[in-house]
Amino acid sequence: MFSSSQDSVVRVGTVRFRGPDAAAFLHGQFSSDVLALPQGGEQLTGYHNPQGRVIALLRLAHVSREEWLAQLPAELAAPIAQRLQRFVLRAKLAIDVPDTPASNATRSRRSDIAAGLPQIYAATSEKFVAQMLNLDCIGALSFSKGCYTGQEVIARAHF
Repeated sequence: MFSSSQDSVVRVGTVRFRGPDAAAFLHGQFSSDVLALPQGGEQLTGYHNPQGRVIALLRLAHVSREEWLAQLPAELAAPIAQRLQRFVLRAKLAIDVPDTPASNATRSRRSDIAAGLPQIYAATSEKFVAQMLNLDCIGALSFSKGCYTGQEVIARAHF
């Protein structure tokens, strides 16, 4: 049982990805099979460093053909957007943190905790490898989609 409402609520931040190269870019950065996510669908996915450690766990939504939204703890939204921006290079893609009521929303963690879904915060970012959080068991990892940052270490631990 939770001792206070603060224990069960987290502020939610949003990172928006827009552009014709958004899907391919995200597919190469995140651990789930982004290209298989249908428009209107959502999935959990991990963003990892080259050593396979989880930087962030995101709830990724495919909004339209060229728009994707990622929800994660608000404290990580801007740092993750900035970190991903470094890898855009020539891709036709815009990454931003929208200043909307959705970005300041809160989300109850009780149902996620009851379902065994992990979450990464600033204090725990890059502390765990994917399998320590059971990302392989909850569908946040794909072992057949191809390369993404950290994939070699994660796959080696799996196989």
